[in-house]
Amino acid sequence: MTTLVLSGLVVFVTHALEAVTGFGCSVLAMPFVSALLGVKTAVKVITILAWLLALYIVIRNFSKIDWRQYSIITGLMLLGLPVGMYLFRSRQSSSLNLILAVFIIVVSVSQLYRQARRTGDSAPPTGYKVLPYYLFLFLGGIV
Repeated sequence: MTTLVLSGLVVFVTHALEAVTGFGCSVLAMPFVSALLGVKTAVKVITILAWLLALYIVIRNFSKIDWRQYSIITGLMLLGLPVGMYLFRSRQSSSLNLILAVFIIVVSVSQLYRQARRTGDSAPPTGYKVLPYYLFLFLGGIV
């Protein structure tokens, strides 16, 4: 019972963080919930909760969706998904946890670096400068 309550608390806090930052509930919750429930169960629970949250957001904000960006994000993540499914079935949970930790650290450090170098212009990157973000989307599909 304690593990379920702690898992619920972790999911609540990470969803609150996503409400503030706009991303990250699944990635942030995964290491903690997998430590409490195991990787296989954590993936199922967090995936279902993430889908429910996404459905709620889509229903509330359907007219505000940028379908071009949505298509790019979905396409790149779908390309990484088969790799992630293969790794999930073929690797030990300890190596998956390490991969997740490295992914979180790399993405976080790159975003902190980007914020530190940010100038008054907040235009989205274009041309070759967008390639690292596309790579992160592909890697996000794997994760």
